[in-house]
Amino acid sequence: MSERYRQARERQHYVPQMLLRHFATGRRKNRRLFVFDKHCAAVRFQSVRDVAHERGYYSVKRSDGVWVDLEPNLSEIESSASASLDALVTAGTLAALPRAKYMDLLAFV
Repeated sequence: MSERYRQARERQHYVPQMLLRHFATGRRKNRRLFVFDKHCAAVRFQSVRDVAHERGYYSVKRSDGVWVDLEPNLSEIESSASASLDALVTAGTLAALPRAKYMDLLAFV
């Protein structure tokens, strides 16, 4: 399977799942939230995994014709920020975060 084909098939979330989970309900592996579909004016209860994504969203074609996937780099930043966001939600204030976690959030934003 070509790299471009793999990238195009991959679900890439334009709203990170780590953010969506904080608005969702349910057990850890089956977090769901209400979604409004503006095209058909319908509300549905949907898995975080299935919301706010497109296939190949972060795949871009360079001027030399080579496809590049930005998702791995963004994923690293999101992974660091996810633990920091969880700590912030628990603490309830930025002042309670260690400097390293604060810096992770800044890199994400």
